Amino acid sequence: MRAIGKTHIGKQRIINQDCFICLNKAAQTIIAVADGMGGHNAGEVASKIAADNIDEYFSESPTADFMERPEHVESLILEINKKIHDEAEFSDHYAGMGTTLTLCVADGKIANIYHVGDSRAYLINESITQITKDHSLVQFLIDQGQLTRQEAENHPRKNVITRALGTDEDIEIDCFTIILSNNDKLLLCSDGLTNMVKTDEILEIVKTHPICDAVDMLVDAANENGGTDNITVVIAEMEADE
Repeated sequence: MRAIGKTHIGKQRIINQDCFICLNKAAQTIIAVADGMGGHNAGEVASKIAADNIDEYFSESPTADFMERPEHVESLILEINKKIHDEAEFSDHYAGMGTTLTLCVADGKIANIYHVGDSRAYLINESITQITKDHSLVQFLIDQGQLTRQEAENHPRKNVITRALGTDEDIEIDCFTIILSNNDKLLLCSDGLTNMVKTDEILEIVKTHPICDAVDMLVDAANENGGTDNITVVIAEMEADE
């Protein structure tokens, strides 16, 4: 797979609390998006802890572990959760910090996706399918039948997330395995994209442009629509000979 990513501060924030990973090792591709939260620069610290630990793990671990032992990746995420939580507990400056994490490990036509928070993973071909489900207040209210998707778009507590790395000692990780076909694309992004750009526009951009152009165009579209948050986009593409 080929992968490319970009992060941008947006138009209204004074610091970028997003991080991303694009890493290739042998036949594996590892991509991730982490969207930090917390006062001052605490969110930036939390997302960087996640990104740095992911980069270190996948750079140094045996390749076979990536797909054959998904429980190792889950253990890694639990360790990252503990590191962020401990840092927040021991420092008043970082109290309450946390980060979302959407991580994809792909090998050939199989992709394992690990998810905590409201950053998203999409599968894109001729259509767009959201793989992950947001761990957010509005998604909970939608699931309970108390809110429609249309109402959720402008809900005053739209940005409240119900699950993040570092906010609790224990964390539940959503895990997905998907089968990829030639020319399928995986999009990972922070909510700075999805809150600003409609799904059908995301599909049209990714479907009709090379991924190097699509990443720039998605970030530009989010900024053109207001850029109210940090924006991070990572796209990986299955190539025909894989």
